[in-house]
Amino acid sequence: MSYLSRLTSLLSTSRAALLAAGVLLAPMALAGQGASPAKLHALFEAQNTASSVEQIISAMEGQQRARFEAETDPEKKEKAKAIYDVTSKTIRRHLDWAKLEPVAISAYQKHYDDAEVDALIAYYQTPAGKLHISRMVPVATELLQVISSHIGARVDEISDQIDKKQPVKKAPVVPVPTAGSKEAIALDFVRASGDQYRVQFNAQMAELDKSMQKQLEMFSGSADKKQKAKMQAEIKKMAQAIRSAISYAEIERLIADTYAKKMSQEELALLLDDAKNPKTRSLQAQRFAADQTMSQVLQEDMQKNIMPKLMMELLSIMKTGGQPAAETSPQ
Repeated sequence: MSYLSRLTSLLSTSRAALLAAGVLLAPMALAGQGASPAKLHALFEAQNTASSVEQIISAMEGQQRARFEAETDPEKKEKAKAIYDVTSKTIRRHLDWAKLEPVAISAYQKHYDDAEVDALIAYYQTPAGKLHISRMVPVATELLQVISSHIGARVDEISDQIDKKQPVKKAPVVPVPTAGSKEAIALDFVRASGDQYRVQFNAQMAELDKSMQKQLEMFSGSADKKQKAKMQAEIKKMAQAIRSAISYAEIERLIADTYAKKMSQEELALLLDDAKNPKTRSLQAQRFAADQTMSQVLQEDMQKNIMPKLMMELLSIMKTGGQPAAETSPQ
């Protein structure tokens, strides 16, 4: 794998984890237009959001840790551990709930008022609402690992195929689940939940493309015109290959299959019926608008404050053989 491809792979894996966190954190914190901070804080407390955020961060760390622990080559393992240490520290610094809650309140006040927050609290007292909190949030944490690992592995695979000048392969077509099976009900539930998963996938892939462009800007500064043109062509080819090879269909099945593995058929049937309810669909549409606002805020922060620093750290690790750049201690 070329130097550029390896860096692309490292950044895409880290960005996938950070973006997945942004996507998954948003539905856990629903807020309102004119809704008071106290009202929203009470909602977050009722949903045990702080604990959920910690679970998500721990899941991301577990996925990264498993990656370096599985490495048998000592030199590669040292680099992988350095990447884990830097990524974990970055995630914990920026995705701490104490810092996220004020951002969530500000973002979601644009979409809900106090009465609508009360309606959400009331919804969470229904069987489907209770199931959402008790079962879907843990599954969302599992989804974070599944999607992040899948995209990271697919980018590695695509990078390797490009380096070897092989045709870039799309994921194998997964057979349609048997009607009435738990897998079929889970897939119906995902599709009945609206376009949120597809929109989130498209946003994640668009952000990955932006990250690759930023990557090019960061380490092509000293290159001459010919070298820059070559780097730009490789980045463009990589981005096009990733976007073409990684489809929403495969991510949709990953989501549905994860629900099917983690939830019973009765639970999925209840969620599917609830998702078909016009009132629930209206709630989902309003919630999704708030989710998008929060995700946009998080992504902008990642683009401006997180990824450039993380990128420089990863570049340093690759150049120094496993030692991140020295960091100045805060005074």
